[in-house]
Amino acid sequence: MSRNCATRLTRLFYSIRSLIARAWLAALMAVGRAEMTIDEASDLFIIDHFKSAGSRARCEYLGCLRRWRAVFPNGELQVIVYDD
Repeated sequence: MSRNCATRLTRLFYSIRSLIARAWLAALMAVGRAEMTIDEASDLFIIDHFKSAGSRARCEYLGCLRRWRAVFPNGELQVIVYDD
């Protein structure tokens, strides 16, 4: 295999999903880490989770893709959209 051919091979898969689904499942995990059930968690708890810096950063796909493409250019990064 030539070097040019090898550099075009996918080296990284980046899987993204619906931002709403991702945020909701992350909020459910946060409820679990707080040792609560979803019925015990207040609406404010869930909303605060959605507004948290960590939650917003994990939903910032464009910035993540820019950073990954700076490291894996020329088709080496394949984006997969996960849709359940």
